[in-house]
Amino acid sequence: MKKIIEKNEKLNDTSTESRSAFRIDDNILLSLRVIPDDQVKDVLKKYPENNAELQLLNSFSDSSKALTDQYALLRRRYPEVAKYLKILDEKINTLARRQFSSCSMIPDLNWHEVNISASGIRFNYEEQLNIDSYLELRLQLSQISNFILAYGRIARCDLDKENEGQFIIGVEFTHISLEDREAIHTHVRGKEIRLIREKNLG
Repeated sequence: MKKIIEKNEKLNDTSTESRSAFRIDDNILLSLRVIPDDQVKDVLKKYPENNAELQLLNSFSDSSKALTDQYALLRRRYPEVAKYLKILDEKINTLARRQFSSCSMIPDLNWHEVNISASGIRFNYEEQLNIDSYLELRLQLSQISNFILAYGRIARCDLDKENEGQFIIGVEFTHISLEDREAIHTHVRGKEIRLIREKNLG
């Protein structure tokens, strides 16, 4: 059993290393919070609970997007059905807004220039942060993508010589779901392919 566990751990490490090799500079929606040292243990323990709350919000958003995608087609072919579904969607959205109006996990996001991979993220910050401190990161890879919640350890904090008063912060994701890690990897690879195509066409 121990050998099987060690083998699986090696496979997971290889997979992570493969994904971390793909990095891109990007502009994403991001919010971050420095976790006080005396709160790190409790905050990280609550990751599954907090992530589940955010995924519930994502599921409401996905349902609404799916209906929007099909609404135009339904309206042409089955106008009465489309009208009914539109009313139903509005009611669901009303309930969702009430449900999540006090949701602490809804992030206040702003656009940030970052360098990102499935294993971590790098960005500029106006304050010097301590190595090995932890950050809570909430992000969207685009305006239409789902929210991602991750916690990470600060592995780098260097003065940015090209931008006065700025520090280059490097964060290693330590708590992130496999689905979210895969979503980041897919986003990175997709953008990389588009950039290569644009370069070849140019």
